[in-house]
Amino acid sequence: MKSICLFGKDHCRYSEFTFTDKSSTFASISVGSDQNSPSLKYKGTPGSKTVVFNEDALFAYDDGTYCIHAVADAHFGYTSSHDAIKQLANTVLQKFPQNFDDLDDCFENVDMSSASLSETTLLIVVFHRKTRTGFGVSVGDSTLLCVAADKIQRLNPQSNRYINIHHTHRPIFTPAERFHFTAPANSLLLSFTDGIDECNYRNPKRSIRKKHFRKLFEKYNCSPQKYGRGLMQLALQGVSLNKGGQDNIALIISSMNANPFIPFDQLTSERR
Repeated sequence: MKSICLFGKDHCRYSEFTFTDKSSTFASISVGSDQNSPSLKYKGTPGSKTVVFNEDALFAYDDGTYCIHAVADAHFGYTSSHDAIKQLANTVLQKFPQNFDDLDDCFENVDMSSASLSETTLLIVVFHRKTRTGFGVSVGDSTLLCVAADKIQRLNPQSNRYINIHHTHRPIFTPAERFHFTAPANSLLLSFTDGIDECNYRNPKRSIRKKHFRKLFEKYNCSPQKYGRGLMQLALQGVSLNKGGQDNIALIISSMNANPFIPFDQLTSERR
């Protein structure tokens, strides 16, 4: 398979992460590891008796040349992130997005009658390995990070806005949420929700920071699989004696190097 979706509602076992084993692009999801996290008060739809504790979702596409990353982090119910990722996946597999308008068009024909209170962040990234150039849209606080031996740089804008594709006015993305980028050779592109850089809930300084991303790169270089598993383990256990795993995680990693293409054919779960 050239693409995969992972939905949080299917991955709710604490201290465990599920990932795409051996594929060219690494994709992983986890509910977290702290069952008493302060983030739990924002989980679930108000008034609902049923709570899904993992509200993140992701979509990854890799054909060896072009890649798409999409990560979404919902609050007050999982439906907004899951619906956004489903809609994106269904659309881009029919028409590959070439520009910002194409990304907006992915959400054109959706049911606008939903009364759900759930809202989500949404980061979508489209890039070309050979030119190492790309573009994307970013709603909320998820991150696109470029990690190289001599540089670590966030490539996307961030905001406090959330959306629900069923009742957000079109165009769904504002000009300030659109971005272009160029990545250096021998680098990794990481797309992730805030369960990575706020693995200690709402405390970035007590969570994974640039020095941790750098140490992982020194250890694993441009291997998305090794880097991704190391990063997930670190986020779930925490850093500098601080608690980790206090929020859901959706993570996608691709190398800018033109390595042999390996499809998304195998899912594996691992405990921290």
